[in-house]
Amino acid sequence: MRPTRQRTPSAPSAPVLPDSQDPLTLEPTLPPPYPHLIPQDPVPQGGASVEGNREAEAAESESNPGGPAGRTRGRVLRDQASRLPDSTVALPLREIGSLDDTGLSRLMYWPFSTSDLYNWKSQNARFSDNPKDLTSLLDSVMFTHQPTWDDCQQLLRILFTTEERERIQVEARKLVPGDDGQPTANPDLINAAFPLTRPRWDYNMAEGRGRLLIYRQTLMAGLQAAARKPTNLAKVYSVLQGKTESPAVYLERLMDAFRQYTPMDPEAPENQAAVVMSFVNQAASDIRRKLQKSEGLEGKQIQDLLQMAQRVYNRDTPEEKQFKATKEMTKVLVAAFPQAGNGQSRKQTKQGSRQGLEKDQCAYCKERGHWIKDCPKKRRPANPTSVLVTQDSD
Repeated sequence: MRPTRQRTPSAPSAPVLPDSQDPLTLEPTLPPPYPHLIPQDPVPQGGASVEGNREAEAAESESNPGGPAGRTRGRVLRDQASRLPDSTVALPLREIGSLDDTGLSRLMYWPFSTSDLYNWKSQNARFSDNPKDLTSLLDSVMFTHQPTWDDCQQLLRILFTTEERERIQVEARKLVPGDDGQPTANPDLINAAFPLTRPRWDYNMAEGRGRLLIYRQTLMAGLQAAARKPTNLAKVYSVLQGKTESPAVYLERLMDAFRQYTPMDPEAPENQAAVVMSFVNQAASDIRRKLQKSEGLEGKQIQDLLQMAQRVYNRDTPEEKQFKATKEMTKVLVAAFPQAGNGQSRKQTKQGSRQGLEKDQCAYCKERGHWIKDCPKKRRPANPTSVLVTQDSD
């Protein structure tokens, strides 16, 4: 890669990524102050011929691989894959060469690829809808990729809307640390630590790296502050555990609601009581009854309650759950069709009574030798006496 030359600006630099241009095709008016590459250590003259012979032998062995599998398709594909550049690694700052006189490793700049930026944008929810996704993504990017100031502006332009980006920057400038480590209101310190225009920070110098580190940390603090919405406890109380939802997943949703709709940190010790009460009162019915019966509920930690809820959740085996589901379905069907159930029960009762009689057994007195129509013990209605009524009778 050819070394990039530094250019001294003749006029104040314009703001990076103006709104009227595409953030992915934009070429800044002035490139960042990326220093020249360090030349590699010269190879001794005596060993140059040896190294050249080795390179020639290696090139010849690659062009004419030996062995029966030397020209197979699998061997050729592996050789081609080994020579392809790795396009999946997007590290703006990579270490190269050895340490310098100050003990710092030299860094080379590699910009983000367009495919990575679009993949991050399409695979994560909007910041206003679900700030957790982009917050986790940028937290990882800041740690592993070490982006420069220009890279951070590109991430803000592509992954966030104009309103979201402005809110993040406003919150971040409120959290710029002062000399005592606490947020400062000094405008000079704020502009120096979190500038809105491109600074001239050399990432190969200790001061430049320190400036970039503070900038990235402040940006992440502003991102987390902007993720908090106005306090709305109704949103927190609306988080209810589903019938088949595990307690761990339910607790994670509840903690996210506290972070998003309240100013409190749910992991802070002083806020444990509020998290515990919400976790118990909004849990599933069987888990809620079990937790409410436990002694010393107010003094228990959320992890202790999570273990108790997990035991209740895993108490029923799959066979028991299937049996309970079948039993509940039977109750529903009986309640929906009561006449069909009563008719079937009467029919079964009648068939059961008939199956208990012998061929010559009476169904009335249960004695054998006659049937019910000839049963002497069965009362018969008396025949009414016919009376002749004449006109002379009183």
